Amino acid sequence: MNKIKNLIYLLGLSIVVVLSGCSDPGDELTDIDYARLFSPLGISATVINKTQVYVSWQLVNKAEGYTIEVFENAEFAGEAVKVITDITGAPYTITGLEGETTYYIRVQATSSSVASSKWVDVTATTQGE
Repeated sequence: MNKIKNLIYLLGLSIVVVLSGCSDPGDELTDIDYARLFSPLGISATVINKTQVYVSWQLVNKAEGYTIEVFENAEFAGEAVKVITDITGAPYTITGLEGETTYYIRVQATSSSVASSKWVDVTATTQGE
């Protein structure tokens, strides 16, 4: 008889645990809002026509645009050689660069409603004209 009582208690406890584990579907997490945009991934730079650089990256969800900065030093210090804003998508071709020069290029995703992403960078060396 004690075994049957123990079995009934165990069965009742199991039912309580199962039923209390069910939640309201309204509590389901379907979207996450982050404080800033994610950084573009898969960035690459290819020199074309000797002095133009073709920069590509994966588009970032919720990004309204992108900014590209071009420097001649790896520290990204001082004034940028070029700053290109309001780019709406990828890829982008940077023109007007000097030949036989190493350029340090960085890309950032931007939005008016969320903080901009962190910069991601890539290097490209142009060829002689």
